[in-house]
Amino acid sequence: MVFWNIMKRIQLSAIILSFVCTLLPCPVFAQKSSDGEGGDDDSSQQQKAKPKVSPGTHMVIILSPEEYWKDLAKFSYKTLKSLIGQEAVFALQLTDDAADPPVDEYKAINGKAYKKGVKLFKEQEYPDAIKQLSAATKGFEALIIKYGLSYPLRRRVVLSYMYLGAAQMLDAQTEEAKASFRFANYWFPNYPLPKAAFEDETTRNLFNQAIERPGRGSSSIIINSSVPGHLYLNGMWVGAGPKNIDKISAGTHVLTWARLGYKPITVKLIVPENDKAVADFAPVPTADKKDIDTFLSGLDTHLRQKPNVPSTLADFAVKARVDNLIVFRTTANETEISWYNSKSGGWQKRVRRQAAVPGSIATQVETLLFEPSPVMDLGSDSADKNKCFADSDCVAGKCVAGTCQSTTPLLKQWWFWTALGVGVAALGTGTYFLIQMQNRPILEMSTP
Repeated sequence: MVFWNIMKRIQLSAIILSFVCTLLPCPVFAQKSSDGEGGDDDSSQQQKAKPKVSPGTHMVIILSPEEYWKDLAKFSYKTLKSLIGQEAVFALQLTDDAADPPVDEYKAINGKAYKKGVKLFKEQEYPDAIKQLSAATKGFEALIIKYGLSYPLRRRVVLSYMYLGAAQMLDAQTEEAKASFRFANYWFPNYPLPKAAFEDETTRNLFNQAIERPGRGSSSIIINSSVPGHLYLNGMWVGAGPKNIDKISAGTHVLTWARLGYKPITVKLIVPENDKAVADFAPVPTADKKDIDTFLSGLDTHLRQKPNVPSTLADFAVKARVDNLIVFRTTANETEISWYNSKSGGWQKRVRRQAAVPGSIATQVETLLFEPSPVMDLGSDSADKNKCFADSDCVAGKCVAGTCQSTTPLLKQWWFWTALGVGVAALGTGTYFLIQMQNRPILEMSTP
């Protein structure tokens, strides 16, 4: 009798608990909630984003499994060609946050070669100015190699090349001037031209001619690389490689391979008329590649789950000295473009779409990026989010035989406890009816 009373109480408790958990989140049975679509959203921040093409410098960030990287980088260049047509500036994949070099070594170059060269330039002593400014560029670049790229060094090496190019042009060294202007734009795209060096309109025209994009020449560059990365010709973003660049003007050009987590590589190419030049890149990781990978992985996770701007992205915009960060992200199931504008402090546009074919890039995002509203256009959830080609396609767990499978232990799975609760409720209910059947009155019939 005691046993049956205990079973009745268990059955009643299970029924009540099961009923409550169908109405309210249950800490035992319910699925553990992530910090997902509402985690720490700042709605006021979203409202500040202005749906228009922003001026200033831009940088592209690629988030994808390695096997998609090159295709997504090429897709990003194709998508942003309209910005390029508006002369938008895309910065190199680097930051100038290194510590300043020792003061005495910096002053030895800045106070002597650079300042003397500028003084001689203003005095129209161009041959002597060229000697001093050439020494300044070599000295500042040597400090960058030795101590890393800091903002003061970056600024000084740019100005040195600008004054050097202006002096070479005024000394009738036109091709040498173009090469210097290209190096200047490589070190700091869109840096303001110093008035003293560019008072003459001819100098400004030559500078613009030197850094113009491919399209008017008859030569080409064949680019080989063991690792896919972004390519910059004379400081101008020209897509992702390996690739061939056609319609290049003859002369000396500055070609750069760059990608976050790898050391940028810059080569000076002499491109012959109506012929080809070849550049081979063998990139090596930077010392902080693990930190960069952690930043990119965390950014990928945040964008999958949350609508707000991650603080790490805003911090990176400051370090990279850019006004706009445009993040291209893809998995086996979806493609997303997230455009962060540092001046508004929020998203200018976020658009996400499901891939029509798993493993392909959802090209709808390309056409939707420049539509001003809505700012947040994340589309519908993917119908096949468990499809995968690599572990990086899975929000959690591993990719096994093309399907994302959780690595969470069975006892920590929400569905296990839910099923257990339902089972207990069913057992209790069955036991209750069994008891009732045993206690029912027996009808006896007798015949006379």
